[in-house]
Amino acid sequence: WPGPWYSNRKRPIALIGPPNCGQNELRQRLLSSEPDRFAGAVPHTTRSRRDNEVNSRDYHFVSRQAFEMDSAAGKFIESGEFEKNLYGTSTDSVRQVINTGKICLLCVHTQVRWTTLLSDLKPYIIFIAPPSQERLRALLAKDNKNPKVNIGPERSTLRSHSQRMFFAFHCADFHCFSM
Repeated sequence: WPGPWYSNRKRPIALIGPPNCGQNELRQRLLSSEPDRFAGAVPHTTRSRRDNEVNSRDYHFVSRQAFEMDSAAGKFIESGEFEKNLYGTSTDSVRQVINTGKICLLCVHTQVRWTTLLSDLKPYIIFIAPPSQERLRALLAKDNKNPKVNIGPERSTLRSHSQRMFFAFHCADFHCFSM
C-alpha cells in the first residue's frame, strides 16, 4: 500500500480512445483552460535538445542507454520509437505532477503498461468513444474536408481498438463519453 499520503493526492486522469478520437485535443483544451488545475507529465526522449527546448520542462533528455535501462526496469508507463529516437512517459514524471497538487492528464495509447499504470498510479480512466459516422461526416464538412470520404474501414479499426482497450476498465474508475 502506498501510504497515508495516497488518500489525499490528486489521481491522474488517463484519456483513452482509438486513434483520432479527439483525446489529444481534449487534453490540450483542459491544459490551456485550467493550468492551475491540470498539467502534463514531462516525457523522456533520447533525441537531441533543440535550441528553444529546456531540459525537464519540455523533455527529460537522456541517453539511449539510460532510457533502455529505465525501460527494462519498468519505469515507463508507455514508450516507443520515432525516427530512431526513443520517447516515453515515466511514473516518476507523473508523480512529479501529482506532487505539485495538480491533476496529471495522460493520453494513453494501446502500448501502455497497464499493470504499472493501474496498480501504481490508480488513475481515473476516461474512454473517449469515436463519433458516429454522421457526426464524423459533419465534422469533416465543417473543417472543409471531403464529407463523402469512405469511413467504413476506419470505424471497424476504431471498434477493434476499443475492444482491445476494454480489458483494463474493471481495474479503475471509468467514465465514457463521445466527442
